Amino acid sequence: MAINTNQTSDSDTSKQFVKVLYFAGARDATTHGESFDFIEVDETPFKLNHLLQKVFELHNKLSIIMETATIAVNKNYIISDSFDHIVLQPNDEIALIPPVSGG
Repeated sequence: MAINTNQTSDSDTSKQFVKVLYFAGARDATTHGESFDFIEVDETPFKLNHLLQKVFELHNKLSIIMETATIAVNKNYIISDSFDHIVLQPNDEIALIPPVSGG
């Protein structure tokens, strides 16, 4: 479940979310063109690789861009080999940062 707003209804107060930020080409590859989604934490433990799978299901064009992208969790860069070991907590902030090009 993705929510594209900072507000949730009263019925959503028991649900917990992480915030996924999309930068540059990642934002352009989303189906809605927004710079973020709130993704529901729907299992325990909620690992980074599971989150990415959910994000790619929502925005299938992101999977190609993210092959060479950097990912940060709470402003800490993550090595791709550790995605299946990173456990996310509700309210964590995950940034998807494609490579920067240009001059």
